[in-house]
Amino acid sequence: MSRPSYAAVNRPHDQGLTLSIAQVLRDFLTDTAVLSARRGWLTICAALIVGAVSLLLVATGLQFNSDKESLVGNTAPFKQRNAAFDQAFPQFLNSLIIVVDAQTGAQAQDLAELITLKLEAAPDRYRNVYFAEGDPFFRQNGLLYLSPEELEEHVDLLANAEPALAAIAASPTLEGIFDLLELGMSARETGETLPPSFERLTSDLTTLTRTLNDGGPSDHFGGFLGHAADFPRRIVTVQPALDYSSQSAERAAMQDLRRLLADPAFQDEGVRIRLTGRVALADDEIWAIQDSVFLAGILSTLFAGALLGFALRSWRLIAGILITLFIGLVWTMGFATLAVGSLNMISAAVVVLFIGLGIDHSIHVSLRYREARQNGDNHLDAVRTAAQEMGGAVALCATTSAIAFAAFIPTEYRGLAELGIIAAGSLFLAFIASFTVLPALLTLFGEDPAQDHVPHFVGEGTAQWLIGHSMAFSIGVAVAAVIAIAAAGPPRFDFSTLAIRDAGSESVVTLLELQADGVVTDYAADVLVDTPEDASKLAARLATLPEVGDVLIPATYVPADQDLKLEILADAEGFLWPVLTATPDAPLTDTERKQAVEKFAQRVALMSGEDTLAESLRHLSAALITFAVNDPSGQMLRDFETRVSAPLMRDVNRLRHALAAEPITFDDLPSALRSRVIGTGGEVRVVATPSHPLLASTDLEAFVTAVRTVAPDATGRALTEADVGGLVVQSFYLAGIIAFVGITLLLVAVLRSAVDALLVLSPLVLAACFTVASANFLGVSFNFANIIVLPLIFGLGIDSGIHFVLRRRHETTVGVVMLSSTPQAIVLSALSTIGAFSALSLSRHWGLASMGLLLTIAIIWVIFCTVVVLPALIEWRDKYFGSAGTRVAHDHH
Repeated sequence: MSRPSYAAVNRPHDQGLTLSIAQVLRDFLTDTAVLSARRGWLTICAALIVGAVSLLLVATGLQFNSDKESLVGNTAPFKQRNAAFDQAFPQFLNSLIIVVDAQTGAQAQDLAELITLKLEAAPDRYRNVYFAEGDPFFRQNGLLYLSPEELEEHVDLLANAEPALAAIAASPTLEGIFDLLELGMSARETGETLPPSFERLTSDLTTLTRTLNDGGPSDHFGGFLGHAADFPRRIVTVQPALDYSSQSAERAAMQDLRRLLADPAFQDEGVRIRLTGRVALADDEIWAIQDSVFLAGILSTLFAGALLGFALRSWRLIAGILITLFIGLVWTMGFATLAVGSLNMISAAVVVLFIGLGIDHSIHVSLRYREARQNGDNHLDAVRTAAQEMGGAVALCATTSAIAFAAFIPTEYRGLAELGIIAAGSLFLAFIASFTVLPALLTLFGEDPAQDHVPHFVGEGTAQWLIGHSMAFSIGVAVAAVIAIAAAGPPRFDFSTLAIRDAGSESVVTLLELQADGVVTDYAADVLVDTPEDASKLAARLATLPEVGDVLIPATYVPADQDLKLEILADAEGFLWPVLTATPDAPLTDTERKQAVEKFAQRVALMSGEDTLAESLRHLSAALITFAVNDPSGQMLRDFETRVSAPLMRDVNRLRHALAAEPITFDDLPSALRSRVIGTGGEVRVVATPSHPLLASTDLEAFVTAVRTVAPDATGRALTEADVGGLVVQSFYLAGIIAFVGITLLLVAVLRSAVDALLVLSPLVLAACFTVASANFLGVSFNFANIIVLPLIFGLGIDSGIHFVLRRRHETTVGVVMLSSTPQAIVLSALSTIGAFSALSLSRHWGLASMGLLLTIAIIWVIFCTVVVLPALIEWRDKYFGSAGTRVAHDHH
């Protein structure tokens, strides 16, 4: 039995303006494809010229925007609050946090001070450098910020160290150092308990001699006053100058700062310098996304090639599809540069998105071309047949998918709007390439012998079973979808940007560590009030919230209980008077240093016992004797003396400053600190920090909700993310409604059948329901990145449904369609898309990884609903309501 011709089946459609336009379009596409095939070299040269121009545009103009807030229109209320805060406190905008971890607090302090000096020496590149512990004000008054109990503990430490401090203050030489050690040895012999700092001192001295003897870099000697409470970490904040004329302003700033920190002066053993803050987070995210997209692009292309090799078994078709895909991708990136100018966290996925969706058109055209070749057509006739029969379907698919993405353009969330612009344009570029570049390549590659065997993804037995049980199967799937949604609940949206970043990046790991230690949080809430009195009242109300930890206001930075603390310091100044007023002895000569070493060695030799302290002193004595004997110049002993006496004298000098503390008021605070709580226009800043790290979206939402019950106008990162998240959800719902209505109207107009339009939409609705249910059951939330899963279901689900429904109009029965190239093309296209996005799931950026995971799940459901459920629905329709051709013909009579 011969198959009805395309014209015979569709003759009733030739009536009406819509169908006349469709016929004109079909004829135009057919003529274009045949002309491209006949003028293969000319077509390819033109495509390559456009590609070269696109690459030039990308290289010179395409940027990456990692600022989530800039992806929202400035009319949003929270953007206006953020702008007001930035104007009042510009030093917090685009800040960087430099975290210095060392072996001792003194070492970290010295390095942080050196870093601060380096940054301040380049004011054109680094502004608002802030290191609190390095400010002279805190050196003098820092002890006033301890609680009375902590201050008493610190003074007790000074009391125990007084004899040692007096010894070194009077003689900052080897003799003074050995006098200090002699005090410890004498106390040990009498059974006194030595302070932990003394044991650390002897251990540090021994380690220092080893490194000096080995000729390596000397360990930093931490002095004598360091103790367990002196945390070996310091934090410096800075505002780098960002050059937005470069393709990545954050990357340029980070590279410049890393070059500065690569100075050998900062490379002491046991030192770790890390970067976090907004600029560092943005830079790490940019590179995580770029690396992830590049890897996913390579892997998805390889997967697509392997899959096409299995399904097509023709290097000509495979090469034609992949080259067409690559050229279309280059065109897309050039279009993105012209249309938008930059990629963001969401639109960056357009590369993988294009591979997944753009290949769809070429696959359908190629397989229809292959089918025509198998039916006996020559090359040009096969191109004509493929273009004529697939042109309308592919054009409709490109249009509906473009509508799905373009629906985001009128929303307030620019991140999705920019994706909509790029994705919609890319689909039409892929469509153009499929009817120009692909036919030209098939001509250039030569005649492709027809293949007798084409793998089928749906067997004849499966097709017959679906046809025989169409009604029961259709109802069963619909009921399953309703049950799945009811059981899983509504989709969940996680608006925390920190949760979707690369969890292993330096900036994220460091920030989470600082938040866990209660040192710094990027999720504080800021409120601007008019007066300090207003700040105190608001702070009292915020402090009652269980979600809020500390509340900082200007009064917080003025020490409490100053009279009591100054009295304690006065007592300490009394018993430390010998230390504070000591006059240092003259420096030793080389001979005097050697004599001091010999005398110390004799004293150590008389020690008894095998405890840790005795062992350290014996090692120290032996090493110093070796210095004296093996270095006649005396340089090693001089180096040792300098490395030890300088930190010890620094401790003494800092002690003199600390004991000179005086009563202070807010006006006495350093201007850099006052400007962090009093804005440029006199605004008073109230800071509410969360009571625990906000690692989960639920915790973040609870904190935001609680703060806003007291301060509705609060701003800050936590509240901004919540506001942006709400805007994204609103934008998505609005775009979903626009897309669904627009696509439905287009389908009804083009298909001339409300029933066929519903059939096309049914796989989309079912796949969306099953995807949301699967995501909820797996505990995967929607976020700023993976929210494009749902518009992609619109695109791929509608495309597949259109191809199947229109192919049914070309064939006599559903069974014939099931064994044609259409189901094969649908599955092949979907599998290539799965390959693209499953590769994306390997990303170290969780936003992209979750996108890949959800898209893989979604496309599996699209395949099932299109290739399995849709045929059953069509068969049910044909059996009980008549075929499409019969109904449409009846409608026109």
